[in-house]
Amino acid sequence: TVTFTAHAQGSLGAAGALSQRLGHDYVGSEHLLLGLLQESRSTAARILSAQGLTRRNLQNLLVTALGTGTPLACRRPLTPRLERIVEAAVAEAERSVEDTLSSKREFP
Repeated sequence: TVTFTAHAQGSLGAAGALSQRLGHDYVGSEHLLLGLLQESRSTAARILSAQGLTRRNLQNLLVTALGTGTPLACRRPLTPRLERIVEAAVAEAERSVEDTLSSKREFP
């Protein structure tokens, strides 16, 4: 059994919350990138930040590309791509000797 670390849980939770705030009816990999950046002390956030990616500029790009809608109170499904990302991260964690899935494994 794989257990998600607090960083991984926080990243996925932040992705869902951002999708809701933007009024999107799904949670996609673009939302996950923002969620990863929100977990600023995670390895993934440090890697993305080192490449010049900031939460603010990524959110601006997301809004420009996809727009916004009315914030939705309902639960939103993960896109097939995000489901594959999470499944690949879980499979990688199961293959490793670690039993904890950290946010750095969210990129297969």
